[in-house]
Amino acid sequence: MMDDLIKGVPASDLFGRILSSNLAFTGRDLCRLLIERFPAIDGAAVQLVRRWKGVGRADGISDADLNIGIAHFLEEAGYLNNDGSSIKK
Repeated sequence: MMDDLIKGVPASDLFGRILSSNLAFTGRDLCRLLIERFPAIDGAAVQLVRRWKGVGRADGISDADLNIGIAHFLEEAGYLNNDGSSIKK
């Protein structure tokens, strides 16, 4: 499921699908899944997820900012090339 991020699916789309498919899921659960799948990702990525409007924060960051940030941290950790293609499994 989290592999979709390195296949080009925007984080907001993937996380939104995960949250709508399991109403008991929270931002904390999304963070856990992200870290389990991408252990080398910077902890700041977790903060992005927690601050995203999609997890119920009225004043949270936008979908676009989440998508840009998660892609940046995936690239920085070596999971994506700078053209967005995956390099690490």
